[in-house]
Amino acid sequence: MDERFGRLPRGGVCPRSGVVALRVAGVITLLAALASPALALPPAPADQAPTMRACCAFGYNLAPKIGTIEFPIRIGNVSASRPFGKHSYAGALRIDERNAHLYTCGGGFVDLAHVRDNADWTGYLLTQTEAMLGSGQVLELPGEAGPRRLIFPARSLPGDREELVRLVARRIALDLSVWHEIASWYGFSLVPIFPERLSAFSPEDFYSNVMGTEIGLAAYLSPKPFDDAVEAGIIAATQALDPVPGSSTRRAFQMVDGLWWDSRRFVPDTDLVTRRYLDVGPVVTPWRVPGANAALCEGRNEPAVPRVAPEKAPDGEPLTNFYRLELDPDTQLMRGTPFPALAIERITSLDFGWIIATIRDQMVSELGPDFESPDAPHRPRPAPVASASAGDEGSPVSDPATSAEAAAGAPVSTSEAASGSCGSSDPICRIQMEGRVAGFHLLDLKVNVGASVNDDGRLAGGGEIRVLDADIPGGDIRAFIFDVNDDRGRRDLVARFVVAQSDAVYFCRDQESDELHPPLAAWFRACKPGGIWGLGGSVGEFQYDGATGRSAIRAFEFDAVANAFGNANTRDYLTKRLLPYVGVSLESVWPGTVPEEDAGSTASARPETDVSPRAVVGIRGLARTRDMRWEMQAYTGYRQDLSEASDQNFEAGLKLFRHFPLGLTAPVREDTEAGRPSNTEARGWSLFSVGLEAGYSYWSKPENQIQGWVGPFVSDRTPRTWQALVTMRWRPGELTF
Repeated sequence: MDERFGRLPRGGVCPRSGVVALRVAGVITLLAALASPALALPPAPADQAPTMRACCAFGYNLAPKIGTIEFPIRIGNVSASRPFGKHSYAGALRIDERNAHLYTCGGGFVDLAHVRDNADWTGYLLTQTEAMLGSGQVLELPGEAGPRRLIFPARSLPGDREELVRLVARRIALDLSVWHEIASWYGFSLVPIFPERLSAFSPEDFYSNVMGTEIGLAAYLSPKPFDDAVEAGIIAATQALDPVPGSSTRRAFQMVDGLWWDSRRFVPDTDLVTRRYLDVGPVVTPWRVPGANAALCEGRNEPAVPRVAPEKAPDGEPLTNFYRLELDPDTQLMRGTPFPALAIERITSLDFGWIIATIRDQMVSELGPDFESPDAPHRPRPAPVASASAGDEGSPVSDPATSAEAAAGAPVSTSEAASGSCGSSDPICRIQMEGRVAGFHLLDLKVNVGASVNDDGRLAGGGEIRVLDADIPGGDIRAFIFDVNDDRGRRDLVARFVVAQSDAVYFCRDQESDELHPPLAAWFRACKPGGIWGLGGSVGEFQYDGATGRSAIRAFEFDAVANAFGNANTRDYLTKRLLPYVGVSLESVWPGTVPEEDAGSTASARPETDVSPRAVVGIRGLARTRDMRWEMQAYTGYRQDLSEASDQNFEAGLKLFRHFPLGLTAPVREDTEAGRPSNTEARGWSLFSVGLEAGYSYWSKPENQIQGWVGPFVSDRTPRTWQALVTMRWRPGELTF
């Protein structure tokens, strides 16, 4: 082994069993991949194949969405011309690498992750080919959409052996990169639940791959450590192509928005990348943005810099005579492949030609006849349902007029345009507001100030933090809630923590298979619009009263929910809902130290530890205005202790909110079709909300109370509590990486 690669522990292998665990792990992996410049699998030494980087879809400021969830993250995807970070062949997380897209005047877009991947593979294959070429040995490679292996036939080697090794290693690396694009087109993904079809044969992919093999070869021959040599090679190669600053790369993406990619689409929509590059050599000519020389390269008009993918040995013999790359496609990991119909269980790199021809026919059907032309005029395609919170494309929108306005790019009113603000008459602003008010949020802060009235009147105040707050067409969930409040009375500080709770999450009827999926799992699938039945409740609610040491736990609540409007999994659900429900909960209370004035003259007057299974019934309602600025919530519910008839709870309340987007401006419309809305513009940095909350709660045995919908100042001393609060909430806007 070449010691310049370093030695690190061998990584683990993920089993193919355990679908549920894989999906959960996939979500975590997806968020990590989006939040960091690149993600790598566990480290491996140079005598083990390198790992792939989960980066980068073509486009910038991309909005990821899985099923009905749009994640509150924007993938920046743009690199400055330097620095590119430290290369890491075997880095556990590769957190020092800065992988994204870079536009160059001589080579068009360059994907730095693809450059690094192919540099690593070339270095690894040079090590292996040097030992195995002409030997008759077999090299097992890590699987990708099925097992892969290299067979080196036993034979004599003509001419310069070292030069032949270099050419063969580069050719194998490129063959592996072509297979990655083929597998991606058929739905294989490095990250579970996150299909990569949108990135298959992207305009910059193969050019970046060839560039990477050149850098990998030079790094292998360099006396420097391999990582250092690759890092230096990337800098030298990109500088030779005349790179532009990061702001100009964003401008280049804007110039081909609607031509090479569609900013209205979400990751991983296949139609996000509308032009594909299927020419895999031998001469690879980069696509350059039409008009970029004048707009971005100061009028310089030097010719494009082509790269050559090696195909023949120095004596003219095909390189494929010296190796055979065998692949056993796993059609369970890929969809729509031609292999089952042809009874093909094994292919080689010699089959890539007819497979790419098959893919070309499919792309013509799905992307249009101009999908391989960088300069063809744009042919408008039907606009997607451009909603930050709506279900997948194909899900109808409750207001067809709104969708039509969005597709046409309805103009902003004169006053709004003058101020640059995002106003209610702009349909795109309404769509963006849905993502602010509803959507999927990683942080939510709330402050309560008001009065609580029971045995006496008193001021009350406090605050709440929610780590996760999601409200989407597939349902809602709030997780890791922590609040501390002070009612300025005998209870002093009251602390509360909730692991997770939900009003309702809905079952999903799959758009493709018509299969019924359970709640939560349905969030990661394309659901047919509509739905009545869902599940709600909570798990792990804890409450602590500072004055007495009283503790209460609602271990779980399980509710069956009926959606009266039947509008689950549609955009309409975000503006109106009526949810009757029935369920059961398990609650426990430890009374702590009861003050003498409440204990009575005898010990028997003191409350005792209570464990209560309770039946629950209630109804929740929500209404939001069309522009999402105003919101009203209402609730009434009843709880009955199943072990003690005299222990009941009733509560009812009303909440009114006014939402104010901060920094939300009208989207800039330029570069492509006039008035066509784009998701590439800034969408505000936060949302501020002011609310009025009023509620009434009755506990026949107040010492057993646990906060419910009405809170947080319910008395544990007297049965009746009235509350009136002014609340203020703040949640950050989209996170951009």
